[in-house]
Amino acid sequence: MFRNPETEEIRNLLRSAGVRYKNGVRYFQVRCPYHDDRNPSAVVYKDNGFFKCFTCLTEKPFHKLYKDLTGSEWDGKISLSLKMFRNTADIVGERLKAERQIAAARETHVNFDAPLKSVYSVQEARSYCDSREISEDFIEVFGLRVLENGRVNGIPWANRLVIPLADEKGVTRCAEGRDYTWRQEKKVLYPVNCSVNYIFNSACLDVEKTLIVVEGVMDVHKIWRWITQNVTCTFGILLKERQKEQLKEFKDVILFIDDDEAGRRSVGLFEEFYPDDFRVAISPGNDPGSSTRKELETAIQNAEPFNVFLMRDLNVFPERKKLSLA
Repeated sequence: MFRNPETEEIRNLLRSAGVRYKNGVRYFQVRCPYHDDRNPSAVVYKDNGFFKCFTCLTEKPFHKLYKDLTGSEWDGKISLSLKMFRNTADIVGERLKAERQIAAARETHVNFDAPLKSVYSVQEARSYCDSREISEDFIEVFGLRVLENGRVNGIPWANRLVIPLADEKGVTRCAEGRDYTWRQEKKVLYPVNCSVNYIFNSACLDVEKTLIVVEGVMDVHKIWRWITQNVTCTFGILLKERQKEQLKEFKDVILFIDDDEAGRRSVGLFEEFYPDDFRVAISPGNDPGSSTRKELETAIQNAEPFNVFLMRDLNVFPERKKLSLA
């Protein structure tokens, strides 16, 4: 059983192993040592040292990463000596805490019974990505793959672009399966027994920077490519409590809505829980995923305070109980 490493211990490991890193708020961003990583696509989290690659999906607790990079064991085992703890209850509590952390780091709820293929090896999937202007960087960083025919958690999936969905610790707990043929009745599937109750890309977001919030993953990729990588989605307009708590950490938010009824309703729903003022962006006649780069830039540049948007666009009075459309 191992303790969580100190931030300086993580930094020293990366330095001694020759791994270049970028110092983020919650993580060190690094090139993955487990595959030929041209762009930094992996992170090592500062709070527990857990390693996660968003391209090859390798996940390692710190003690295993340490051994892989140095060839030796990490001297970080938890001693159960009474000298380290006040009493037996402290020993038991620390042991259970460490066990839960390790179990959470390894836990995943998505099981495929067939191998996932590269997007580039399936022409129809590649054509789908090209038609939506999904960049190669986005495909690599977020680990997009293809499932042509198989079962996910026991349910048949076919011809799906698989987008891994990781929580704020970087642990993959769900996946989105998008129909890349444009012919299936359900264009989006999620595995049974999985819940997306966190915001997309949450492990790599910077709370000190402006956050752009959109509705779905296919609204994220163009903003991520052209505008800012501090962008997330909520998988619909009805947010779960955990998502709300994550969003409250950000003090400067632009809600980039779809130009439809649900998009306008999302402004009131967002206002219900978000404690600070926020801005609203909209690309007339489009959703973010269908907009051009110029349209996205213009919409974000012209983002306006939510109460101004509601008064102008919805003809309501700027009273809190009337602004909420929930």
